[in-house]
Amino acid sequence: MDVYSGQLQGAIIFLQEIIKETDDPALKKYLLLRKDSLKKMFLLEQSIAKFEKKFGNKPLKLEELLNTGILVRLPEDPYGGTFLFEKTAGFIQHLNLCV
Repeated sequence: MDVYSGQLQGAIIFLQEIIKETDDPALKKYLLLRKDSLKKMFLLEQSIAKFEKKFGNKPLKLEELLNTGILVRLPEDPYGGTFLFEKTAGFIQHLNLCV
């Protein structure tokens, strides 16, 4: 499931409904992990919007959210990678360092 900026909240709601209807434990575990990831991405998206409102531009790096006090810490990627903000495209993505 590809989700783009502005669609995260809808995707989270959609996953919550699917999780309620899912009986397969392995599928439920996967969907819960995905929902956790999307919630963290949504938090970052909201934090970037706060940064932009306050400073008039988007941050170059997610760490700027820490330096300005908008976030106390960056959320951990539940997939074991890291979140990356693609400023030119305006969305959050996963960067998985595992090969």
